[in-house]
Amino acid sequence: MSRHESSEHDGPEDEHPYSDSQGVAIIGMACRFADAESPARFWSNLVDGVESITVEDGAAPDGRLRAASTLDGIDEFDAGFFGYNPREAALLDPQHRLFLEVCWEALEDGGSAGRRRTTDIGVYGGSGTSLYLMHNLIGQAGRPLPNFLDSTDDLQLAMAADRDYLTSRVAYKLGLSGPSVTVQAACGTSLYALHLACQALLAGECDLALAGGAHVPVPQIDGYQPEPGLVMSQDGHCRAFDARATGTVFGSGVGVVLLKPLAQALADGDSMYAVVRGTAVNNDGSGKPGFSTPSVAGQAAVIRQALAAANVEAGSISYVEAHGTATPTGDPIEIAALTEAFQGVRPQSCALGSVKTNIGHLSWAGGVSGLIKVALSLRHRKLPASLHFREPNPAIDFAASPFYVQSETTGWDVHGGPRRAGVSAFGLGGTNAHAILEEPPDAPAGRNVPARAVAPGPQVLPISGHSESALRDLAARVSRALLDDDAAPEVIDAAYTLGTGRQHFAHRAAVVGSDHKTLAALLDAVADGQDDVSDRFDGEIGLASGRAADPPPRLTTLFSGQGGEYLEACRDLYLSEPVFQEFVDSTDPYFRQHTGYRLSEFLYQDGARRGMPIADIRLAQPIVYALQVGLMRLWRGWGITPDTYIGHSLGEYAAAHCAGVFDFETGLYLVCERGKLLDTLPDSGAMAAVFAGEPDVLDLLEGNDQVDIAAVNAPNRIVISGDRSALHDVVTEAEKRGITCRKLRISRAGHSRQMDAIQDGYSAVLESVEMRPPTHTIISTLTGSVIGDEIATAGYWRRQLRHPVRFFEALRGAASDVFLEIGLSNTLANLAQVALGDGGEGEPTFLETLRWERDDIASTRLALAGAYSAGMAVDWAAVSPGGRMVTLPTYPFQRSRHWISPTGPTGVAAAGRVASDAMGAVDAPVTDHPHADGTGHYVVTWADAPPVASAPVAEPLAGRRCLVVEPSTKSGADLARELERLGAEVLVHALSDEHDDAVAAAARAIAEYRPATVVNAVPALRKRHADLGGLPLTTESVSGDVVAAGGLATLRTFQAVSAANPHDVTVCTVTSGAHQVLTSDDVIPAQGAVIGVARTARTELSTVHHMLIDLDPADTRQRWSAAVARLAAAIGSAPAGDAELALRGDRTLLPCLRPAMPPSGGGRVRIDPGGWYILTGGLSGIGLECARALLELGARRLVVSGRRAPRRELAERMRRLRQEFAADIRTETVDVTSRPQVARLLADYSSGDFAVRGIIHAAGVIDDGIIDRTDWSRMARVLAPKAQGAWNLHRCATEYAPDLDLFVMTSSYGGLFGNPGQAGHAAANTFLDALAGHRRAVGLPGLSLDLGSWSDVGYLAGNDGYLRRLEEQGVGTISSSEGRPVVRAAIEGWPAGQVAILPTRWHDLDPDHHLASNPVLNGVTGDGSAFSPGDADAPAPVTPADIMACCQGVVARVLGYDVEELGRIDLAEAGMDSLNALTIRNRLQRLLSVPLPASICFDRPTLSELAADIEKRMTEIRS
Repeated sequence: MSRHESSEHDGPEDEHPYSDSQGVAIIGMACRFADAESPARFWSNLVDGVESITVEDGAAPDGRLRAASTLDGIDEFDAGFFGYNPREAALLDPQHRLFLEVCWEALEDGGSAGRRRTTDIGVYGGSGTSLYLMHNLIGQAGRPLPNFLDSTDDLQLAMAADRDYLTSRVAYKLGLSGPSVTVQAACGTSLYALHLACQALLAGECDLALAGGAHVPVPQIDGYQPEPGLVMSQDGHCRAFDARATGTVFGSGVGVVLLKPLAQALADGDSMYAVVRGTAVNNDGSGKPGFSTPSVAGQAAVIRQALAAANVEAGSISYVEAHGTATPTGDPIEIAALTEAFQGVRPQSCALGSVKTNIGHLSWAGGVSGLIKVALSLRHRKLPASLHFREPNPAIDFAASPFYVQSETTGWDVHGGPRRAGVSAFGLGGTNAHAILEEPPDAPAGRNVPARAVAPGPQVLPISGHSESALRDLAARVSRALLDDDAAPEVIDAAYTLGTGRQHFAHRAAVVGSDHKTLAALLDAVADGQDDVSDRFDGEIGLASGRAADPPPRLTTLFSGQGGEYLEACRDLYLSEPVFQEFVDSTDPYFRQHTGYRLSEFLYQDGARRGMPIADIRLAQPIVYALQVGLMRLWRGWGITPDTYIGHSLGEYAAAHCAGVFDFETGLYLVCERGKLLDTLPDSGAMAAVFAGEPDVLDLLEGNDQVDIAAVNAPNRIVISGDRSALHDVVTEAEKRGITCRKLRISRAGHSRQMDAIQDGYSAVLESVEMRPPTHTIISTLTGSVIGDEIATAGYWRRQLRHPVRFFEALRGAASDVFLEIGLSNTLANLAQVALGDGGEGEPTFLETLRWERDDIASTRLALAGAYSAGMAVDWAAVSPGGRMVTLPTYPFQRSRHWISPTGPTGVAAAGRVASDAMGAVDAPVTDHPHADGTGHYVVTWADAPPVASAPVAEPLAGRRCLVVEPSTKSGADLARELERLGAEVLVHALSDEHDDAVAAAARAIAEYRPATVVNAVPALRKRHADLGGLPLTTESVSGDVVAAGGLATLRTFQAVSAANPHDVTVCTVTSGAHQVLTSDDVIPAQGAVIGVARTARTELSTVHHMLIDLDPADTRQRWSAAVARLAAAIGSAPAGDAELALRGDRTLLPCLRPAMPPSGGGRVRIDPGGWYILTGGLSGIGLECARALLELGARRLVVSGRRAPRRELAERMRRLRQEFAADIRTETVDVTSRPQVARLLADYSSGDFAVRGIIHAAGVIDDGIIDRTDWSRMARVLAPKAQGAWNLHRCATEYAPDLDLFVMTSSYGGLFGNPGQAGHAAANTFLDALAGHRRAVGLPGLSLDLGSWSDVGYLAGNDGYLRRLEEQGVGTISSSEGRPVVRAAIEGWPAGQVAILPTRWHDLDPDHHLASNPVLNGVTGDGSAFSPGDADAPAPVTPADIMACCQGVVARVLGYDVEELGRIDLAEAGMDSLNALTIRNRLQRLLSVPLPASICFDRPTLSELAADIEKRMTEIRS
């Protein structure tokens, strides 16, 4: 056998490797290494010889070598999982984030995150210096050189990033009460942490311990300047021990292991990766040439100490995971130290390797990366290759040492003892650590193994997540694991692990099956969001899903009556469930005493009898009772304990026993005697179900003295009982009346007057037994309500035998979330669903324990799955006895970006969710300005752009790449030449409307060319083409016109930009005639629609700069060359941010929103009481408000139209308006998208004595969808009612109503500013804005009202969450009472133009809202100077609304929440710690000038309480 195949050691053979219990077991692990998000992936990379260091060929221009071992997504974090608010998450150093995630995964991997979890867990670890703090967060500090004690903000920065808080943060967030120790020992940190953790476990300081390290520099190391002789590799590869080695490559990584004392791990049956037999740490001291120089003596000493601590010989070590940095001097020193420590060991008998050849040197996490590698190697009994080894370092004499480099992946074979390995980590500065690992024992036998071997049968696999997406991701992960041919666990082990080893969250699912393939298919269904797979699987397998409520759901058990009993019932449970079997066997003596049979012998003889009815009522009744009690014992054994018990007829005996009214034997005696007495009755009774209400059944029974109501099970489910012949007559009569009936398979007329014959005899039986008041809640089906002492009397059970079963009333009194039937069928569960189910979200869960047609085990497991999914706590160890803990995928964190980018010279953060205001930088005093107290009017004015201070540059586009998007080949050539004249490199791309792959082609062009500017010139070029006789832009089809005007090309351009995802690009959209900037402008509505698409893109594509340029429409016809030159110049002088501008002649004009008051004097629009006023879309909420406004202005003849006839409530409102204003108001059904219908409407009302004097167009639809997912069919659907309808009205009015005084269109602020997800809606609105300008330009009335969001009418009415968000963001909403007078004033005061009606509170505007940076606002959202009159009065006293708004703004900024989330959040539970609370208090105190106690946020933890307290204090100060 060659030296690579044998590792037989020379030392004496070991005793049994586990003869002592001083070792520490590694029972869980987790990691984040380059190319490996899990230990499984890491192991796969190791055995496949994958090098995860990426090296780019050739040096960069600056001489840097591009070699990196980095992690993906370090800017992302599942903040919600760990209870962090967004602001805290953004501040948290990625090392802390990843260490926290990995610790949780290690707990899950070790089966210690669920039911078996103890809180006595220690945390030991260390991390690198926080470069995130130095580079990214430092700009958030209170001053340029902070000491981090200047303020609470600065201290919080330090705590979020400083490594001192690494382990205590884990302990706090995961609720761990063991020691939390942060270790700092440079490259030896994580192995030192292992040493301390093992010591603590062996000293009894904690039950378990997490140990590891993290190194994630920010920015991550993606290259370096190689310098000969230093530590960094000259070629980007780590070639440990090789002659070509020139140094190491540093990388990012995080690793953690979960540890438990070996003796306890063996006792608990834990799955183990490896056993830590011994550890040691030391320091080189001063006996070396320099501080950073390694020491042979120090390293050799620590290895000998570790061997001694492990009590093993060096010869028993068959592998060493070396520190192995591949430095020319460090590697020989390490081998010399190892050789000294291994003196006397046979040459080349021990393999050697270094994980740094795979993933680089992870610094603080370097030791744990080697530890995890070795633990995985011991589990898999395989040694991965150490990469890049060909010839040994000439300074290393391997032939004279006990070592050889493991250059190939081989099996790990040993003889005469267990596999053992050493792991080294040596820190710069001299701290050395070494650990001895040993293979774990063979997997222990499962715990709680049933008494006899049985077929596995169906198992329940429970999974859960904090969110629906996490649940679905976990389902997909577990499905893949079950189908892994190499590592798929046994089904019972998977069930046990997922049940007992994991924490169970709110979003839940459970799948039931017995084989890997079926369970994987069910999990795939969960991953796809399916909750019903009945069409794909038989009834023996399936899934359940739901959401657990807080508090936990209330459970009511329903015990069924007689009627479904059969031989061999519960046979499968008897054979497979020890708890059930023990109970049945324990009843045998009592059952024999009362019936003459042993229950087990009578019931279970031959499985072929299953389903045969039990005809003898004397046996049937006690069998039902006994099996129900046994099933309840089984459920309780699984941890399911009911809150309430309900029994139906005979089932009330089992319910009473379970509620503590009598013991089992007493109950058995009662039902046996009851059965015997019932058997004495003549066989002339019958029962039937009647599907009608109780009044109808009473009417059927009127005058009948032989048939009674026996049970009221549901509103239309009544059971009647009595003499068979008389009951037959009742059923016949019912069927004549159209009432469905069904006779029951029962030979005695229970709960009828036939029971009177046995009442006295049963009374004697009842009087002979002892009963007690219930100890658990039981609802009587005799009274329909909760019952107490009365149920423990003989009189109660007499009446219970005779009187009707009030099951429906009992159900209604239960007020439970889950109803579980305990019986042999699903009769009561179905009745409960009929009685209580409404199909709504809050409907209870209805479950049945058994179904006759199902296997007993499958049926109970499906019910258990349903109970778990509904939120019930389950003892999964009892459900899956014999299961073992195995490795399964861990929680799928739902990460999103939480990042603060480094600040530039101006102090403005480059990007990030909380970036520019992470510390609440924008704190303005509460002030007042126009329209701040309510809804007001605004107009867009155009003003000349300020002159450029600097001298013009000859080639302003020098070195910049421009991509010009043209509609057809060479149509953009003129613009390309002008851009090139200004120094640009230009690529022209033709974007077609016809080709389906146009977006993909444009995206490729952008990605490959990487332009700094994308110029979408299609709209302007289409206008130019129309001017030259091409396709016109004004036809009868608005959708076609907008496409012709470049609308589709603009949509596709932005889709291409989004797909290419370029960095720092400006997209310039060029239109012509989209705005009426000058009174002479000819406005083209279709061009206006393009503006809406571009403005919406600005709100969605926030990483792109947006520039909108509108050319003079006359220039495209008459002065094209000059227009192109001015366009190129405007592109060359574009500002750094977003901009909108119009080029008119030599002028550049900018739009600016300004507050406005209706023209003085009012009454500029004449309202003719004798004329007709037509409102299209007038049956909508906004339309009705416009109708009332017209009536208030004096109109008395209204035609209100809609696509459908008015609903009853709208018709009633019309009637009231008619009465209130004595007006002639008519309704018409008209589709405004149809020009013939619009023409007919106008013609009809223009042909009589009264002319049409005004039109208000208020029709519209919403079809939300982001630009990436919008096609033109969706755009056209939204354009149709609003834009096409307006165009039809415009064209028809010129023919049938040429003398209009009023033409008003209700547009939206979404067109004025853009709105995410509403490109079609915005385009329709800007079409209306442009149409108003077009009408105005030709001397016709035309007014477009850009309305804000209305709160109580229209499509947002009732959407409280969205409305609240608008309010909290400062965008505001308009109520009907507030908006109607403002709309009325606009209609009266502005005969033409564009007026915005907005409720926005500019100074409260959320800085993250897209309005805050909208170029149309042009300074409104900054210091408000545009709205600040020179003679403004002093601010008004602060109102309660102001105080609440201030509180909302501050809390939202400090905690990082969206404002709409705050109303339902307790601040303390939302992650507000003492520093957050002080920050909130300090800012409120400063903003509102009121002294506040330091504890106010904890004393008043909700916003309403906080605002009310502040208001009270401010009132006291004023008084």
